Amino acid sequence: MTRNRPPGSTDSEISRLEEPLDLTDFVPCMKNIIEKAEDREGRHRVLAVLATYLYQMGWPEDRAFDLWLEVADRCGVESRIFEMGLCGGHSSVFFPQLGYCAL
Repeated sequence: MTRNRPPGSTDSEISRLEEPLDLTDFVPCMKNIIEKAEDREGRHRVLAVLATYLYQMGWPEDRAFDLWLEVADRCGVESRIFEMGLCGGHSSVFFPQLGYCAL
């Protein structure tokens, strides 16, 4: 399956809001992750998605990490999952097995 992309766009571009989106305006699935994620199968993937979402929603890295760490501590996920998100000079999630940054 492929997505139609605007002319000139590349897979390495990750969109980011110029102003941080307020937590109350997050999509329900992200609010659910923040409120209910647990120490269970899939927790690393969920925390990687959350890290990328915080980047895309314009959150500064320090603020994003503080929120992310609350969830990661509850789930037993080490901070390297967030730290791997520093690729290409911006915060995003890096999947070394795939060789690219992605949401």
